[in-house]
Amino acid sequence: MKLLLVDDDDYIIQSLKERLPWEELGIRQVYTANNIRQAKELLAGVPIEIMICDIELPQGSGLELLAWIREQKYELQAIFLTSYAQFDYARKAIELRSLNYYLKPIDYGKLTLGVQEAVRRAGEAMRDRACREESEYWKQNREELQRNFFRNVFLKKKLQEDCIGRSFAPDARFLPFYLEFYDEKGMLAKWDPMRLVLTLEKLAGSFARRLELKKAWAVYLRQTVFVLLAELTEKDIPILTVRTCAEGMGKELRAKFEMDLFLGIGCVSALGELPGAMEELERVRSDHVLREYTVVSVMEYENREVTYHLPAITAWEALLASSRMEEFLEAVSGYLEELGAGHQLNREMLKWFRLDMMQLIYDCLKRAQVQAHKIFTNETFELLYQKSLDSVQDMMNYVRYLAANTMEYTAFAKAPSVVERVKEYIDGNFGQEITRNDIAEQIYLNPDYLSRLFKKETGMSISAYLLKKRIDTAKELLEHTTMPVNVISMYVGYHNYPYFTRIFHENTSYSPNEYRKKKKREEKERNGK
Repeated sequence: MKLLLVDDDDYIIQSLKERLPWEELGIRQVYTANNIRQAKELLAGVPIEIMICDIELPQGSGLELLAWIREQKYELQAIFLTSYAQFDYARKAIELRSLNYYLKPIDYGKLTLGVQEAVRRAGEAMRDRACREESEYWKQNREELQRNFFRNVFLKKKLQEDCIGRSFAPDARFLPFYLEFYDEKGMLAKWDPMRLVLTLEKLAGSFARRLELKKAWAVYLRQTVFVLLAELTEKDIPILTVRTCAEGMGKELRAKFEMDLFLGIGCVSALGELPGAMEELERVRSDHVLREYTVVSVMEYENREVTYHLPAITAWEALLASSRMEEFLEAVSGYLEELGAGHQLNREMLKWFRLDMMQLIYDCLKRAQVQAHKIFTNETFELLYQKSLDSVQDMMNYVRYLAANTMEYTAFAKAPSVVERVKEYIDGNFGQEITRNDIAEQIYLNPDYLSRLFKKETGMSISAYLLKKRIDTAKELLEHTTMPVNVISMYVGYHNYPYFTRIFHENTSYSPNEYRKKKKREEKERNGK
């Protein structure tokens, strides 16, 4: 706390500063003034909680100073000192709500007790003022404060004991709803955030009134997710009644925002149980994989039994193998829709289904001699794989990607397209050290299968075609350029010059230099004629 000493006698001020145990009394700062003008200037700039003031002062009295303080509505505790025991002084001091009145010479023991009492009263006044300010702020911002309070509850943030939490009765019960919009077109971005919350709260309030509930709040949680929360009365409400009203509210929300949504009905919970109730709702939402208008109750969801039924893998595989893409996708989509209609679909079912689908795809690729692990190792595959359990729509996106790539590569694996790709690769890379395995990896085929296919279509092995390409290129360079033979050797992929010379001789019956001389002679003979 801060205290002001006002006296025109510097000796009195210095004695007071030195002889009172200010820190023990809770005073952290002591200010001084010698007249009313100085005191007013200081009070106008510094919040003072306690003042010790002489009554007889130059330019006026301490009583006049206190009257001015009360006019300015400065809240402080005043203690007067005076050399004159006059009744009028005492009466006026009481009228101005001064705390005490001491005669000089000063009894420092009594004054210390007086300051102690002033500190106590100033502390009470500060607490009262804080409560008044908090109460006024609470009145003006009650609903927004409650929304933020509930949001922190749902996000499991540490809560302080404040007037918001204490504003609810100890036995208060709440009914939470988990609301998520399927906002593929970004419709919610057009809404002002506060207007959106108030609109949701109005619709939730209408629902609460139909069920004779106390009040409803709409709480923003994240992105397209909100919590609608209603406080219950003492009367219990049957779950079927809640569900019927919730379905009506869901239809209103769907019509208002022109998009599908998920509405989960939680369990009636006390304030401290709301985080656990929200966990249950989020688990149910995570397990719900149909992106369409749905109202789900946690209690009903817990009681259902779900069994995975093996899909018609053999028939689907036949469709895929015969390149009947649309029929394949229709069959898969129909199977998932059938499970959804029978309430037999959740994330666990999609997980089993994804395993069967991957097995089908790998079997198709294996028969076509395509290396599946080479095709499906990219960012697109990883993203679709991760999202595939979020909804039936995401699963179908994943299946469509798998099927399209499977059909593309199984068709590609058939001659002559593969053989042409191999030739193109060799023609563009013959100067590098390449092997059969390198080529097979580029087109995602089994190396043995690729070798057999290439030889069947061309009558020569891949290595023979590579050798021929290198020798033919070397012959062209020897005949039409002046490049040194060792440079030509490296250009066509032979960094060992003697080895190149031997290979060239075996395939042409000439050394590189002999071949160049032979071609020059032939050219002269042609030109001579």
